[in-house]
Amino acid sequence: MDSRQGHPEPDSESPPVPRSPKLKASSKLNRWSMARALRSGVKIIDRPINAPHRQATTEEADRKTSAIDGDDVAAGKSIYLVSDGTGWTAEHSVNAALGQFEDRLVNRGCSVNTHLFSWVEDEVKLLEIINQAAKQKAMCFYTLANPSMSKSAKEACDQLGVLSVDILGPIIEGIASHLGVSPSGLTRGAPGRVKTLNDAYFKRIEAIEFTIKQDDGTLPENLGKADIILVGVSRTGKTPLSTYIAQKGYKVANVPFVMGVEPPKTLFEVEPRKVFALTIQLVVLQAIRRTRAKTLGVDTEGENRYSGFDLLRKELDFASKIYAKNPGWAVIDVTNKAIEETAAVILRLYHDSSDSSTSVPSEANAQGLKVGFYSKTCPHAEGIVRKVVFAAMKKAPTLGAPLLRMFFHDCFVRGCDGSVLLDSSNNQAEKNAVPNLSLRGFGIIDDSKAALEKVCPGIVSCSDILALIARDAMVALEGPSWEVETGRRDGRVSNINEVNLPSPFDNIAKLITDFRTKGLNEKDLVILSGGHTIGMGHCPLMTNRLYNFTGRGDSDPSLDSEYAANLRKKCKPTDTTTALEMDPGSFKTFDVSYFKLVAKRRGLFQSDAALLDNSKTRAYVLQQARGSTFFHDFGVSMVKMGRIGVLTGRTGEIRKMCRVPN
Repeated sequence: MDSRQGHPEPDSESPPVPRSPKLKASSKLNRWSMARALRSGVKIIDRPINAPHRQATTEEADRKTSAIDGDDVAAGKSIYLVSDGTGWTAEHSVNAALGQFEDRLVNRGCSVNTHLFSWVEDEVKLLEIINQAAKQKAMCFYTLANPSMSKSAKEACDQLGVLSVDILGPIIEGIASHLGVSPSGLTRGAPGRVKTLNDAYFKRIEAIEFTIKQDDGTLPENLGKADIILVGVSRTGKTPLSTYIAQKGYKVANVPFVMGVEPPKTLFEVEPRKVFALTIQLVVLQAIRRTRAKTLGVDTEGENRYSGFDLLRKELDFASKIYAKNPGWAVIDVTNKAIEETAAVILRLYHDSSDSSTSVPSEANAQGLKVGFYSKTCPHAEGIVRKVVFAAMKKAPTLGAPLLRMFFHDCFVRGCDGSVLLDSSNNQAEKNAVPNLSLRGFGIIDDSKAALEKVCPGIVSCSDILALIARDAMVALEGPSWEVETGRRDGRVSNINEVNLPSPFDNIAKLITDFRTKGLNEKDLVILSGGHTIGMGHCPLMTNRLYNFTGRGDSDPSLDSEYAANLRKKCKPTDTTTALEMDPGSFKTFDVSYFKLVAKRRGLFQSDAALLDNSKTRAYVLQQARGSTFFHDFGVSMVKMGRIGVLTGRTGEIRKMCRVPN
C-alpha cells in the first residue's frame, strides 16, 4: 500500500489519486501521481513461476504476454525482480530506491517497467528469466536465500552482461559475521524453516480483527484496549493507516473528529502517549475530498458542503483546538507522505514514549518536577497563565519569539530559576547583558504573577510561570504544545557577568560543547535552533558574514550566494537598526521552513549554517526538513531544557513579585 497525500480513507479500497485539472491547487499531488504512473510503466505484479500458493489469473497472463512479448517494454527501462519467496523484499527495496528518481522520470517523460518473478526455486527457470533480461537489456535484482541459486544468478548475469544487484546476500553475510553462525540457506517454503503460524502470527490476526471493529469511532468503550489511537478529521487517512499498522501486530483504533460533535470521553481517559493526532494541509485535504465526492457521484451542492474551503478550514481549526488542549498527543502531519512513512514515525514515537509520556529520561524527575505540580495547591494555575498569554499574543503576536528566547536565556545561565526576570538598581542583572537587551514581554510575566497571587498567593513560582508562558506562546501561534513539568523555585541571584550564552557567531564544536554542558545533545541543539522559525534578527549580527568574513572584505562562502545578495540589499555595512526575518516569508508561523532554508544554506546566522558542519546535526536538519516529528520533538527538547539547574524542595524561594527577590 503506497497511498500518499494524506491517505484517502476508503470504505473498502482507496479511491484513485486525484488527477483532475481542477485540482491544480495541489501541484504536488498531481506531480506525484504522474511520477507514480511513469515509474510503474506496464508493471507486472506477482509474476509467479510455478507459484505454489495461488493460480495466475487470465487477466494476469494477458498482461504478462503483452509486457514480455509486445512492444510496451521498449517504451522504458526494464527492471527484473527475482525471488525465491513472495518477492516482497525485492519489490519494496527497488520501489523505495525508485522514489529518489521521481522528478527525473517526470521531467524526462520516461518510464521504468518492473517485473516481479516470485517463487523461483529452480535453477533452470532462473536462467530462463536472466536470459530474457539480457534480451531486453534489463537490470536484475534478486533475493535468493539459497547460496547456490544466488551464485548461479550472479554468474549468469555477469556472463550475459546483465547489470545485477544481490539484495539479500550482503545482509546475510553481515549478520552471519556478526553472530558468528552460518545461515540456513533455506528458502521461505523449504522444509525445516520455522513455521509462520506461530504466536506472532496469531497476534497479528487478533490485532487486525480488533482494528476492523474499532474503525471510524466504533465501540469507544474499547479505546483503553488499543495500543495506538489515531484521531483526525475525515480523509486524513486514519482507516488505511490503522490497517497498515495492525498488520504489524498493534491494536489500532481510530476516532474521527466531526465539527460540532464531542469526541468520546474515553478518548481523554487513555494514556496520552497512545494517541496520535493527524493533520494535513488544507489544499490537499480539499483535493482528496473532491475526488471522493466525485467517486460517490455527489452533486455539486453536496460536494461544496463536503469539500468547501471555509468548511475545511473550520474543521481543521476544530481539530487543532482539541489537539492544543491535549499536549500529550503527538501531532503528525500526513501531507505528501506515504502510509509507510507515517506509520514508521508513529511506531518510533510510540516506542520512544513507552516509559514516559514526554519521551525524555525520567531520572531528572527526581529533582522534584512533575506535570500537574499545582493540581491541589493551585488547580487553575495553568489556565490563568494561558488566559493572560493568549490575550497578550492576540494584541502582539510578535511577542512569541522573545518569550521563547527568554526561557532559553534563563535556563542557560544559572538554570531555570527565573533569574533573568530580576531587576537591578545598578543595571548589573542578567537582563542588562547585551544578548538579553532584545528580550520583550516581561509585562506578561508580571501580569500572570499578579493574577495568580490573587487566587493562590505565594504558591506558583516565577520560574514556572516563565516555563508555562514559553509553551503557551507557541500554542497561541498554532505551534507545538507539550506537558510542562512544574515545581521549580526561584533563585535570588542575577549577575550580568554570568551571562555566557551560545552565540549566533559560534561554530558547531562550540555549540555542541555548550549544549552538552547543560545535559543536551546534538538533536536538542538542532531542534531548539528550530525556534528560529519565528522572530527577527538584526543587521549588526550579519555585517561580518556579509562583508568581512575572513578579514579580507569577503562574505561567508557557506552562505547561498543569491540569499547573500538579497541580504546585502537590506543591510549596508554601517546599518545598525534594520530587522531581518530569521525565517523569510514564514517568520510569524511556527513550522519546518527554517530547516528547509538551512538545508539550502540560507540560515541567517553562522550558528544556523554550522548545523550542516557535523554529520549528526546535519542528519537531524534534513530529517526535520521533512517535518514529520518537529512539533513533538520540540516539546521533548523543551522539557529537557526546562530541567537544567532547577531549584526544588527547600532551595530558592517563591517570589511575591517576579522582578525582585523577597
